[in-house]
Amino acid sequence: MIITRDLLGINGLPAEEFQWNFTTLPYSYAPDSDHDGYPDPLDDFPNDPTEWIDTDSDGIGDNSDDDDDGDGMPDKWEKRYGLNPLLDDAEEDLDGDGYSNIEEYREGTDPKDPSSHPGAINWVLWAAVLIVVTIVAVVAMVALARRKEHERGWE
Repeated sequence: MIITRDLLGINGLPAEEFQWNFTTLPYSYAPDSDHDGYPDPLDDFPNDPTEWIDTDSDGIGDNSDDDDDGDGMPDKWEKRYGLNPLLDDAEEDLDGDGYSNIEEYREGTDPKDPSSHPGAINWVLWAAVLIVVTIVAVVAMVALARRKEHERGWE
């Protein structure tokens, strides 16, 4: 509500004339049962002062929900990689490597780096396994050779 009184006539109104302007905002007088600052008609949880919105409509308020948009990727992970935690962007491909954001999340790869994709991590894993198997085989062969050499010494 705006009430102005211009005694000097500066605003174009004759002196001593009042200007009345009443503005009512939507829901400004609606009840707020949980006193969280959100009127009940706009509050998804009108009886819970710790929650007021449920973006993905899963029945868990965004403050308690670790996946506000319900796309299968945690909000912290989405924020870390510059994705929108309030928009279902699971099937998008941020880095254009042919793997969706949800695939990158599940495989633990970087959705912003085209060289980091689920296939790449498998090659690294296979290389590591091959190296370990090779080392174990070499150690076993050396141990076997020493054992045979030691047995010959007893003959």
